[in-house]
Amino acid sequence: MDGEKISSTLNATRLPGLKFVTQPFIPVSGLYAGRRCGGVGIRVGDRAAVRAMNMGLEIAGLLQKIYPQDFDASKTIVLLGNSDTVRKLKGGTTRSRHRRNLAIQFGRLRQDAPPLFPL
Repeated sequence: MDGEKISSTLNATRLPGLKFVTQPFIPVSGLYAGRRCGGVGIRVGDRAAVRAMNMGLEIAGLLQKIYPQDFDASKTIVLLGNSDTVRKLKGGTTRSRHRRNLAIQFGRLRQDAPPLFPL
């Protein structure tokens, strides 16, 4: 992974409260043991401003775009819990559209759910 490219692209999105920095590392075990790997560190400057879902969608979308053969967006279902969002992520849908899709689906869920305290 090109950590410099990933961190600069993520910084360009201006996600509130976050800064991405190049952070190479050398794994001590596994497939890339002993080899220098590109990495990205996340620095939180304003915890209250951070929106974790937005950050995750932005990172996943970028990895899908730059490394479509290596990044398996299907595995994000565990985090997202929404197969439509995963499908759109694979198709290159932007973060703002992901957020809109989730908001629409959440709104439908709220409409269909019975009230917690019926009158």
